[in-house]
Amino acid sequence: MKKSELAVMALAMAQISVEKVPVKLAYAIAKNRGKIKEEMLALEAARQPLKEFEEKRIELCRELCDKDANGKPIMEEKEGMAGRAKSFKGIAGNDEFQRRLDVLKKSYKKVFDELEAIENQEADEVNFHMVDIETLPNEIQPGVLEALMPMIRDS
Repeated sequence: MKKSELAVMALAMAQISVEKVPVKLAYAIAKNRGKIKEEMLALEAARQPLKEFEEKRIELCRELCDKDANGKPIMEEKEGMAGRAKSFKGIAGNDEFQRRLDVLKKSYKKVFDELEAIENQEADEVNFHMVDIETLPNEIQPGVLEALMPMIRDS
């Protein structure tokens, strides 16, 4: 399992852990989160430069987006693959924004490449605490189910 897949699994466990689930599943999730915690902390530290990049990208958006009469950025809601999201109005198709974003991306290229290499590494073998598929909630998002597969035992 690649480190990036382990990170997706950690997100799925975090997502399902806020729901009421059978005790056996809650126990397995708690055990498995503990087993991968160290790796997730290391990945989080490696991703820190991405947070810096995102802060600079948002700063650039605020600078170059459309603004209201008070000089505040105008936000608009858009429908995307992940659902509804707010974005800065006037950024799409803004050549100056795109040019400066490209420069910013180039300045972070080495960071992106290094992080991608880390995330594509095989994670240390994890002996997951297994649960029977019947233990899962009757309704579960397909992506969450897919991410949890390494800890699910078919009965």
